[in-house]
Amino acid sequence: MRVDLRRRDIGVSEESLQHAQVDAAVKEFGGVDIAVGNAGLRRQTSFLQMSIEEWHEILSVALDGAFILAKAVVPEMIKRGGGAFVGLSGVSHHAGSTGRVHVNASKAGLEGFVRGLAMELAPHNITANAVAPGSIDTVRGPSAGGPHGRGLSREIPLGRQGAPEEIAAMVRFLVGPEGRYITGQTIHVNGGLFFGK
Repeated sequence: MRVDLRRRDIGVSEESLQHAQVDAAVKEFGGVDIAVGNAGLRRQTSFLQMSIEEWHEILSVALDGAFILAKAVVPEMIKRGGGAFVGLSGVSHHAGSTGRVHVNASKAGLEGFVRGLAMELAPHNITANAVAPGSIDTVRGPSAGGPHGRGLSREIPLGRQGAPEEIAAMVRFLVGPEGRYITGQTIHVNGGLFFGK
């Protein structure tokens, strides 16, 4: 079951909404085995110009959204004897970037959250991982700012941006049977722009 969370009337940090979506999925499909937290806001705002409201908004989507999603799906995964949770992070807080201290903090926090989940949920046969995409060939909103497109491609060792399907393939691997022995990891998919540590 997919819900388009880009609509402005739907908020991933609304607990009742997330639980309602999970309840609908359980009713429709009999349970939940996989959850992917892919919500995030990208803003390009210098630290000195950043308001506390903008800081909280960015962290609320990436961190509160992932927390609320996990709280809603994990009990259902436990009922089914296991599952997989994947959070979508990013390369910028690893490689460094300007104008995104809030985005960087939210994604670093998401990776810490995933590691904590991995430890706590391992006894329930639930894996938790993060995927950190690099520059992906998608359409960005004007507030995303920052380097994107052909200019950045020459900095990427493979010489091109990634495709959304390449990120989806990594997520599919992590939640599938081949990925059952991987947990607590951040997997970098960035064409060599950053070599994960």
